[in-house]
Amino acid sequence: MGKQLWVLAVGFCLGAGIMFEPALAGSTTGDTGDWGDAPDGVLAYPASGVAGQFPTCSDPLGKYVWHAAVVGVYFGQQVDYESDGNGGICPSFTPHNFDECFRDNDAGLLFPEPFTILGDSIGLCPADTQGQAVQDTCKMAIWGVDIDIDLARSAYGEAYVSVLFDWNQDGVWGDTVHCGTTSVPELVLRNLYVPPSYSGPLSVLGPPNFRVGPKRGYVWARFTVSPSPVLANWDGSGVFESGETEDYLLLIAEPSFLYDYGDAPEGELAYPSLGREGQFPTCMHIGRYGFIQHAVSGVAWFGGGVDGEADGNAGYCQQPVPFPPYDLDECFKDGDAGLIRPAAYTIAGGNVVRCNDNYNRPLGPPCGHVEWGRDIDVYATNNSGPEMYVNLLVDWNRDGVWGGQDSCGAIPVPEHVLVDFLVPPGFNQPLSALNPPSFVIGPDTGYFWTRFTICSTPVGADWNGEGQFEDGETEDYLLWVSESFAGAGRGYEPGQFKLGTSNPNPFTGKTSISFEIPYDQWVRLAVYDALGRQVKLLFDTVKLAGKHEIVWDGTDAWGHQVTPGIYFLRLESAGYTRTQRLVLIR
Repeated sequence: MGKQLWVLAVGFCLGAGIMFEPALAGSTTGDTGDWGDAPDGVLAYPASGVAGQFPTCSDPLGKYVWHAAVVGVYFGQQVDYESDGNGGICPSFTPHNFDECFRDNDAGLLFPEPFTILGDSIGLCPADTQGQAVQDTCKMAIWGVDIDIDLARSAYGEAYVSVLFDWNQDGVWGDTVHCGTTSVPELVLRNLYVPPSYSGPLSVLGPPNFRVGPKRGYVWARFTVSPSPVLANWDGSGVFESGETEDYLLLIAEPSFLYDYGDAPEGELAYPSLGREGQFPTCMHIGRYGFIQHAVSGVAWFGGGVDGEADGNAGYCQQPVPFPPYDLDECFKDGDAGLIRPAAYTIAGGNVVRCNDNYNRPLGPPCGHVEWGRDIDVYATNNSGPEMYVNLLVDWNRDGVWGGQDSCGAIPVPEHVLVDFLVPPGFNQPLSALNPPSFVIGPDTGYFWTRFTICSTPVGADWNGEGQFEDGETEDYLLWVSESFAGAGRGYEPGQFKLGTSNPNPFTGKTSISFEIPYDQWVRLAVYDALGRQVKLLFDTVKLAGKHEIVWDGTDAWGHQVTPGIYFLRLESAGYTRTQRLVLIR
């Protein structure tokens, strides 16, 4: 309000290589578009005295970044609508007003934590932060683990996200540095497509991970979402019709953690309905029950990367203090864990509650067979180096320890259900792709603590869940075995599992699909093309007994209309499959 902006005539989008005529910027409403925040013509790196020459706002006739009609797509909860770049009035740039600290609720950076420049020195942003770094030098930064940003977009137009890091700390973007013989570009993400109406973390869209540059210290980063792509040598400048740019000062340094521990309760309530304490070997190596520890080496992990927690679940494993659960590590809320199915639970206020994930199928029924990929799965990575081994423990008798054995009649049911299963170097998929052996569920219903461990040395068949390993990771989950949705383990009688005739078929716009199941049951329905590639997952969840109907509107997973041709429906439930041929015409 009340700030005078220079009138911009015709701006040339230097980064994207397009011409665009921005609106006049003399409005006093504050809704005059969006600029960047990185230092432009002023100090960017106090320790080295390097001034920032980032294209932000100081030269409207030269290189700068500006989004005119800031609609349709942006970072965080809202658009900044800043008329003054960082802290000064563009183009007379005067840092810093904490825009890079997201103090005005507009920015979307989820992690790591940003810094700012105050009195010619770098300090933490004035918030509840501890100075979390991106990653160490020359290591791979993993989206959803080391870095992430929140994004919101309507269905308006195209949208692309690009990200720059000033790895060599010279005050400009667009260079390429080297880690040994490996080239490391400063443009770490270029033109990641954002589907219409998407809102959520950028990591969900699967951006490629990137290597961090070779210099430790602070670096300026630019996150831009725009309606037009940028060129391969983008330096951060450009004039765009819409979108937003957010700049942050981030830290490249040695990670603050050194080890990974487990999450299962140790010396605390593990099964509320039984009032039973967990004695699982997690992190109290000064205490009673032993512990499990992995030195974080970046070789193997579950999910997107190693959690690297120095404190087990919520307590302080490296200090002689009680173990205070829970911080939702067992709910994979911090983006690191790799559980795909079944649903996971946690303990809150002395009660078992379901984690807020999208997959609600339990494990079951008692004494049923569990198949990898259908009933249980975890995402595993052996990034490089030696062969790795995956082990899975389940506390079937709920006595708070692992390593024993239950039975289903005359059939023994060991708690060590997957023993030293080999994961070859370079593997990076759901574990089911390696065809682990199926196993038998224990005889009881209820909640059971489980431990998934990937490590470089075999542990043997009588393993109880403890150990020290040079690399790898352990993730613990509270899973549920239920009789109520036990159809997952039952067979069907002929004619009970029905996929009805889709109507119409052939179809031009949409078709109605019907099916029938005899009892509450997990069901998966997807559309595939003629080459067997999945086009769209219609659902993958528990459905109640009876008849159901769903409409397919001829779109793919991104909401785009598919081309006319032959497609196939595939309905899966309880190990049974039904297929149907669909013909789409225009």
